[in-house]
Amino acid sequence: MNIRVAGALLLLAVPAGAQEWKRLIGDWKFDATASAQSGGGRGNPSGRGGGGGGGGGGGIGLGPPPLALSIAGDDTSLTIREIDGDSTLATIRYRFNGKAVRNTLTVGGGRRAEVTHRSKWRGAVLESTITRSISNAKTTTTVRLSERIYVRSDSAIVQEITLKGRGGRSAVYRR
Repeated sequence: MNIRVAGALLLLAVPAGAQEWKRLIGDWKFDATASAQSGGGRGNPSGRGGGGGGGGGGGIGLGPPPLALSIAGDDTSLTIREIDGDSTLATIRYRFNGKAVRNTLTVGGGRRAEVTHRSKWRGAVLESTITRSISNAKTTTTVRLSERIYVRSDSAIVQEITLKGRGGRSAVYRR
């Protein structure tokens, strides 16, 4: 077998998104004008307050998107630090093998919530299922969100988070 054939076979053996994480590495700033929300969240386009109690999380309890992201990673995982001004809101770890990772997120109203991320590359998109249990005095409800992170053709990062039937948010970040 010659070297070209061996190299082509090696490329075929690597999962489609296995090297995509490298395009995400670095520091990113929120682009409010290119971002969108749906499903009942109120507030201005940045997701920050305005008009009487805006949460900016698209009506699904996420709170507004962070103003910046700092992303690091390797061949097996990605770590995203969500930043708002001088404060780190959350540090979220994603494994590419679909195994559960526990993270603590800042959600609507500045509250903290324990969640579980299960992530895999689907082509050039990192897809995750985020699971969160919400309890009150009588019941516990499990909420499952879908998250997609990818790089657009204009080199912007998009983070889409949705809750089936309730809308969601699409946050765009640029270098």
